[in-house]
Amino acid sequence: GFLLGIRFAGDRLLWPESLLGVALEQEFFAPFFASYMLNVEGVRVAPTLNGKSVIRIEPALTMSWVQCKRLLSALERALALFATGDTGRILASIIEGRPQPMLRATPPAG
Repeated sequence: GFLLGIRFAGDRLLWPESLLGVALEQEFFAPFFASYMLNVEGVRVAPTLNGKSVIRIEPALTMSWVQCKRLLSALERALALFATGDTGRILASIIEGRPQPMLRATPPAG
């Protein structure tokens, strides 16, 4: 099979007011991202044992192009969501097992 690694670089300053920043600082981001990928996207990836900022992707050698495209699409969606820094939406998606819609801000009544 294959072995691919994706390293997440950053620090708390990337998301200073977010749990994601704490996850980066405490080296918990890769397991958090892996949980999202499995529970929401249905794609199994794993954090590395000695590098808490790296996730492993270990597709089978016989993986088809359709399966590769599915993996790439899932990664693209996940990375786009994490880039927003919306911790609440990410956690709700993990808990519900499906992507959660972005909440629209409502103007204050007045």
